[in-house]
Amino acid sequence: MEKRNKTEKSDDQSDYLPVNAFSESELAICPKCARKNPPTKTECLYCGAVLSARPEMSGKTEISLNRPEIWENGFNLVFLPANDPIDTSGISLIGELTGLGIDHSRMILNSKIPLPILRADSPEDLKSLGGNLEKAGINWTIISDSELGPEKSFRRLRKIKFESGQIQLVLFNEEETLGIDPEEMVLLVAGKIFQKKVRATEKRLKAGERKILDSAETLSDDPLLDIFIKRDRTGFRVFTHGFDFSCLGHEKGFIARENLEKLFVRLRSAAPNAGVIENYGQLREFLDPVWEIEEKKEATGLKRAGIGKFNLEHLTIATNLNQFNKFSRLQFVLL
Repeated sequence: MEKRNKTEKSDDQSDYLPVNAFSESELAICPKCARKNPPTKTECLYCGAVLSARPEMSGKTEISLNRPEIWENGFNLVFLPANDPIDTSGISLIGELTGLGIDHSRMILNSKIPLPILRADSPEDLKSLGGNLEKAGINWTIISDSELGPEKSFRRLRKIKFESGQIQLVLFNEEETLGIDPEEMVLLVAGKIFQKKVRATEKRLKAGERKILDSAETLSDDPLLDIFIKRDRTGFRVFTHGFDFSCLGHEKGFIARENLEKLFVRLRSAAPNAGVIENYGQLREFLDPVWEIEEKKEATGLKRAGIGKFNLEHLTIATNLNQFNKFSRLQFVLL
């Protein structure tokens, strides 16, 4: 992938720093058109006039990163929570890097868990930006996609037993049961896997153009629970379907989603020292710009449209599976 020059224009979101990421006093006023610009810009976004340098912004650099494709191994600049409060300059800087406004940037800093801010194809491209975060009192680190293993499946569980002070993890479709002490369970991560399927029929027109004749869309969201223990980096996963909730005893109900919530409470009680993450749904809007939703399109066949004529049918599937895998394992890696 060819690197872009920092002054080269691009359609990437990272090259355009939003005005609403800064306070009114930080904005640079163009001497020619009098419009407001982000303080990191040296030229007006609207007329191209040279902007006066702002001493308080020295050391900050424009963002110009080579972003890898979703299937390529990349590197993630990750915000690390700290006990000390972050001042306004730190909040503005997060807004600058992420392209989000002040309120959303404050929510990232107040999340109290590690979150990715940017993704690039080289760690060197992220280190200088990390230095700016450090100057603003923000802790950070760089984690590669390969460390998070988004395509590596979690070990699915069929049953959990609570016996003799131990937690027994019974693997799905395997004759294996792993017995652990409660102290070995270090993290529980609750979330959902979303999937959107769009099945469409399209007609080929002249000059390579195509026209959608009809389409049907289906949506699903499946709650799940990830379990991490000290001696296994892969992680274990509980789905609502195919799991035996008999460990809940008389608390077991008829609705699988409610049973999963009860299992979550039961595990928290059995392993009180384990960390708990259950706000993935609220954080998705911050994850989507960094870890995109996967989408794949595949042809499913031909549909007869008359004598000697056929239309093409295809299926498009969008899912957050890899995103949630990254999110879940990130919390474990940075415990």
